[in-house]
This record gives sequence, structure tokens and C-alpha cells, in this order.
Amino acid sequence: MIGDTHGVAKTLIGDLLHEKTTHQRKFETIDQALRSSLDAHLVLARWATSRWRWTVQDFEKTIDDLTLNIVYIEKTSAQENFTSATLGQVQKWEDKTNETVMIMASNVSILKLLREFYKGLVRDDDFPNRERWACQQEVSNYALQVDEVIDEAEMLVSRAKVLVKVIANRKASLMQHLQGQTAEVAYKLNTRMFEQANQSATEAVAMRIITVVTLIYLPATFSSTFFSTDIIKYQDGESFSWPALARFMQVTFPLMFLTFLIAGGWFWTESKRRSSKIESKERGDVIVEQGR
Repeated sequence: MIGDTHGVAKTLIGDLLHEKTTHQRKFETIDQALRSSLDAHLVLARWATSRWRWTVQDFEKTIDDLTLNIVYIEKTSAQENFTSATLGQVQKWEDKTNETVMIMASNVSILKLLREFYKGLVRDDDFPNRERWACQQEVSNYALQVDEVIDEAEMLVSRAKVLVKVIANRKASLMQHLQGQTAEVAYKLNTRMFEQANQSATEAVAMRIITVVTLIYLPATFSSTFFSTDIIKYQDGESFSWPALARFMQVTFPLMFLTFLIAGGWFWTESKRRSSKIESKERGDVIVEQGR
């Protein structure tokens, strides 16, 4: 019944003029016909504004249920997790409230236009003079009653506008809270990444030390292993052989230099290759930005 506006209007007019004889008597004279028309307008005006009070009240209750925790967080600094879905719900009800304000304001404008229309009608020069005074009285009574309906509707519009402001303020608080949650998550993630990076750096230093020590001892180990074989022998009966030490150094130090040279060359080659890849990527990003 609420959705069928034509059916509701027909029912209301039928209740107003429910008997055929009464219906005929109400249209015998001009002032009676005008009164009947004005009564019909009043019935429809009251019906058009009667349910808005409950609509605004339902909106207020829904918004309180949805956003009251935001106010609680602001007052107590309590921790509660909100999601973007909550923000979407608040935005949806804000849109509905704005739509309600627009419709109620439109109803108020229509009622004011009707009131001014009938006031101008009885003041028109072509209006019959014999019925003018009686019709002016009917229009005055109608205007007083319509003013009551308009005042009530304007009060509801004011309540709805205040509700829109409340929703906007709570939505802003919710957005700040969501941003705070995001910042907190980002801070925890950055802290964890920093710890991992610090651990990786420590491990890299340890591996660098091991690598340097290995590079230092690798040629000596090779030389010692080589001279411990039977390929070269120093058996002159001496406990310490300077020729053997000299030969050991002659082999070890060139091998050590060659090892460091190969490692340095390899490192330099990999560094150049990595730098070339980074420069190519940067040039590609610049080209993409220029294309946009």
C-alpha cells in the first residue's frame, strides 16, 4: 500500500468522500467545492509528510548503531578494528539521508506553492465577487493548516540536515581511524623488514669475513698441499729449509694476487651489469611517463 501512491491517494479521497449524497452536497456551491478540494489537498499533504518522522527516526537509530563505536573510540582511545566495509555503510546511509532531505525539501516547496496558488486564486480579478469572501475564509483556514504541515516538515528537514552533519563528522573520524590502522600496520611491517634487513646485513658481514679469510688462506693451502707431495723434496739434512720457504712464497703470493684479481674482476663485471640493468629500467620508466 505504501508503494502504490495512486492507490493510497484513492483510498484517502474515498475515506474523505465516502458517501455519494455527501459528495454531491459538498460540491453544490463554489465555496463548498473549493473547501472539498482544499480538504483533499490537506489529506494528501498530511499523508505525504506523515511517515517522514519515522523515517528520520529510523535513520538516526541506524546511524547510531553503526557509528556509535567511533564516538566511543574518540572518548576512551579504545582499540577496535574497522574495515572499509564500515566506511561504505556509513557512506550509503549518508547518501540516503541526503536524498531524504532533498525529497522532504521538495515536498515543502510544493506545499508552499499550493498555498500561494490558492491565495492568489481568490485574489484574482476574475474570481466571482459573491463567493470571494467565503472562499477567502476557506483558503485562510487551509493556509493555516498547511502552515502547520510545512512547519513540521521543515523541522524534519532540519533534523535530517543535522543528521547529515553528524554522519559526515563520524565518517571523518572513521577515516582517520582507518588511516591510523593502516599506518600502524605499515609501521609493524617496516619494523619487521628492518629487523630482517639488519639480520641479513649481519649475515652478509659474516660471509664477507669468511670470504676474505678464505681468499687469503686458499693460495697458501694450495701451496702447502702441493709442496707436501713428493714432486719437490728438500732433503739436505737441515731442520729448516730457506730454499723451500722461498719457493713456497714464490708460488703462494702470485697465486694469492691472481685469486684476488680474478675475484675483483668478477665483482666489477657483475656490478657493471647490475648498473646497466638499473639504468635501462630507469630510461624505460621515463619513456612511459613521457608517453602518459
